[in-house]
Amino acid sequence: MYRPPCKLFASLIALLLAVSQHGSVLAQNTGGNQGGNQGGNQGGGAGGNGNGGVGGIRIDANGLVDQSVSAAVNSRELQKRLESSAAKSLPSELNQASGLRKVSLRGLDIEIDRLLSAGQPLSSSVMNLAGLTRIDFICISNESDDVIIAGPAEGFATLPDGRVVGTKSRRPVLCLDDLLVALRTSNDRATFGCSFDPDQGRLAKTQQLLRQNTTASSAADAQRGFVQIGGVMGNWNVLVFGIPEFSHMAASLVEADYALKRLTTGEENPQVRGFKSYLSLMRPNADSMRRWWFSPKYDAIETNAEKTAWHLSGPRLQVSAQDEIVDASGNRQDAPATHVSLEKYAQQFTEKIPALAEKVAAIAQLQNIVDLLLTAAIVERSRNEDRLNWQPLVFDDEQRLPLHEFGIPKETPSIVKVRMAGERIVLGLIAGGV
Repeated sequence: MYRPPCKLFASLIALLLAVSQHGSVLAQNTGGNQGGNQGGNQGGGAGGNGNGGVGGIRIDANGLVDQSVSAAVNSRELQKRLESSAAKSLPSELNQASGLRKVSLRGLDIEIDRLLSAGQPLSSSVMNLAGLTRIDFICISNESDDVIIAGPAEGFATLPDGRVVGTKSRRPVLCLDDLLVALRTSNDRATFGCSFDPDQGRLAKTQQLLRQNTTASSAADAQRGFVQIGGVMGNWNVLVFGIPEFSHMAASLVEADYALKRLTTGEENPQVRGFKSYLSLMRPNADSMRRWWFSPKYDAIETNAEKTAWHLSGPRLQVSAQDEIVDASGNRQDAPATHVSLEKYAQQFTEKIPALAEKVAAIAQLQNIVDLLLTAAIVERSRNEDRLNWQPLVFDDEQRLPLHEFGIPKETPSIVKVRMAGERIVLGLIAGGV
């Protein structure tokens, strides 16, 4: 079984304000880490702390957002728009739901070459991989020099925010640009992803502020202290590395990182039964800097003895977590232990990923990216082991088939969220987010 590495990290500062009869005691322990993960995935890193951890997404190229807000649209009316758009723009066979639609990558490459040679634009069915919403099967055929991907598919259309989704499931469909990035980076063996990192100097200033302001006269005063610290932290730096920073994949990774931080702080309520933000699970003795990350998690990646047929199943993602510490200069390193509330949060997030993906499009989009990265890794390995001789006509040609360009924010402001834990305890989180 082949399990490629992929990590999505989120750094948060967890703060504790304990309001006593003699005032409030303000305590903070911050830090950074490149946490380990499960399933044999590899670490490494760029950005973040001295251990190479990143506060965003980290993916091995050989393996495996600006959060836009649109005007509210009536759900029934939106459904009518999607179905009408799909009916007008798609061939009838593609506007039907299918439990297993097959897409030939060789055929797709040939069709793109034909359209480009004729000076014609790429069709929506080409740009959106025939409406596939997941990859369940990958087949390698050396006889026909082809790679077949297959999975559920349906008619698709564009939402008001620009995202292309299935008309029935509202799940994002697979994107040609993401496939191109996966294929073009699969042999680089360089890590890539995104990272949200607090400025080291401003992080050191928060440490100084905490040492200078150890009391608060009331809960309201304590809450204002959190806002003040968030102001000192200021904007977090957004870094995209290893992939074109203007690409759709880069935008999707940054968006997923935003979503992780918003869900963790409670800034966003996904309306998923049983899901709780980390802020709601925090306890008074849980103050520190924390890191959460997504990594791949398939229930199974099955293949035959010849390694020409692959079956993927499971949630595609899991969440892991790690405590961190920070010194007076803003340097970050691993904490010796991870708090139980942090582990509990990571576990319940992982359990809820299938339901969260139905509600949070950024998570579903990240699942699609993991599938495409795994597909690209299998294609590359099949070539290296002489099971596949296919050489694309245009997939690798960045001049003839350039990527679409998306804007990626360079900085993101701090999210500050607080809650009362009893009458005299104020708990808070500060995170890089939108």
